[in-house]
Amino acid sequence: MRVLHRNRFRRPAFVLVCATALGLAAGCVHGRWELVEVDPDAARGDVEFQTITLQDDGSYFAQTNDDGVQPASGTYTYSDGVLDLQEKDGDRHSYEAAVVGEQLHLKRLWEGQKLKMIYERRSH
Repeated sequence: MRVLHRNRFRRPAFVLVCATALGLAAGCVHGRWELVEVDPDAARGDVEFQTITLQDDGSYFAQTNDDGVQPASGTYTYSDGVLDLQEKDGDRHSYEAAVVGEQLHLKRLWEGQKLKMIYERRSH
């Protein structure tokens, strides 16, 4: 007698779980991020963005530190550990980037040393 075993996993649910897990493993950068830590602390005034919102469509908007809090917006790419922000006015900001849990770690050079900025996710 031949016994047929039914697959316990329903295909759509299994695909959804895998896609979600892969998205998290790749470090999904979409969402609203708020600056919580700067190292070295002396560089805090030179950090470009206090908040960054990265949209699914590749656009972003942010609050900058320039002359008080000012808005900025444009497009972004995140690939191979690099976050590139291209402002509408032509300014470009490039960072080493990694999503670690619910934090976005950005690094760049500041006065000849590594500047590390940590942002926490406030919404997806």
